[in-house]
Amino acid sequence: MSTPEIRFNGGTLQVSGELNLKTVPDALSQFESLPVTSAESVLIDLGGVTRSDSAGVALLIEYIRQLRLADVPVTVSHLPAQMQEMAQLSGLDQLLEKH
Repeated sequence: MSTPEIRFNGGTLQVSGELNLKTVPDALSQFESLPVTSAESVLIDLGGVTRSDSAGVALLIEYIRQLRLADVPVTVSHLPAQMQEMAQLSGLDQLLEKH
């Protein structure tokens, strides 16, 4: 299992590692300690995600929710096929489209 790493630099939130039921709490905690809600906009880059389950999709939705509550425009890039498929099956794929 690869512990997730969440970094924020220059408006880009880089997410890497595994996102699953066991690792998502740590990934959420890392996110909440970053100054992302004070950014002008945020690009969530998932290019470093090695594996994800439905908990990873839920985490991404929570990131988006918190940013939108702070009125921070958000886009998602490099959404892994695994996460994209789960989002489509659950009807959440429109939420993850670029805005």
